[in-house]
Amino acid sequence: VWMNIDPALTSGVKDDQLEKNLEIVDKMKSDCPAFNGNRSNLENYILIHLAEKEQFVEFKEYIQKPKQYFEKYITEGVEEYCSAKENIKIREIFESCLEFYTGKVSTAITNSITAVQSNKGDGSSWLDEFCKQLGDNIHFPRHSLIRADYKDIHDIPCFRYELATKLETMVAELKKEYSTASIRDIEDVRNKPQDMLREQMSGCWVQCPFCKAICTNTIPGHDENHRIPIHRPEAVTVMLSEDNEIPYKDYRTAGPKYASWNITPDLTVQPYWKWFVCRFKSDLERLYKLQFTGRGTIPEGWTKITKDEAIADLWK
Repeated sequence: VWMNIDPALTSGVKDDQLEKNLEIVDKMKSDCPAFNGNRSNLENYILIHLAEKEQFVEFKEYIQKPKQYFEKYITEGVEEYCSAKENIKIREIFESCLEFYTGKVSTAITNSITAVQSNKGDGSSWLDEFCKQLGDNIHFPRHSLIRADYKDIHDIPCFRYELATKLETMVAELKKEYSTASIRDIEDVRNKPQDMLREQMSGCWVQCPFCKAICTNTIPGHDENHRIPIHRPEAVTVMLSEDNEIPYKDYRTAGPKYASWNITPDLTVQPYWKWFVCRFKSDLERLYKLQFTGRGTIPEGWTKITKDEAIADLWK
């Protein structure tokens, strides 16, 4: 019997983590400003994170694969949050779930023994009643216990004591195992905290064909045209076409990925991206094998923008 209860109890603990994981998400959204808002708010924190790291390879990944970078940032945020709390929250989840299911098993033991005593049943009837008492709380199929049938229970007090002792020992071992639990121990659980946050912070991931900024619509696969309030400077990404020239105002005729965008004439450039272009000028030149010369010369005013000023402007 106990060879079946142990894995059933462990499985029940993991299956019950959905609600507990929701608690982690809610707590994170309360404690962490980056996750306390919409995706635009999160993106600002990602831009700050990138500026503080000042690593071109990180910027490159974010620009070229924004969805992937968002997901990585969220996953690292969950891991950092739980680790900062010394994984106490994770251990609380396991211990709370274990306590809940232990109570269910203990109650099932008591009620099933009482029923056997009242009906003068045997070991087989006890197993029937025990599985019935567990109900849907723990997956414990009766058919897997055929070889555990006992026709007689001669000493009820001894039987009750034996069951209680086995349960106590098993729970003690599980508590010891969960005492060192960390975020890694919920990686195989459905609906992990990072998955929930990713879904909540999701939206349209289509990138502007010109500047690679992501559409700000919060609905994936939306019917409206893609749009963003402010585009990034041309230097962030490069577009070259040697065999076909199309005026900017006729960009929709360049193909499906252009036709689905609503791009208004606007020369506004965020200070953040001006700072980025100046800070990583050499990296951009190496990446695109081009030079900032002639019409592509960086305006002198851009070079005077500090990182702190660029970050501060994100919140305006």
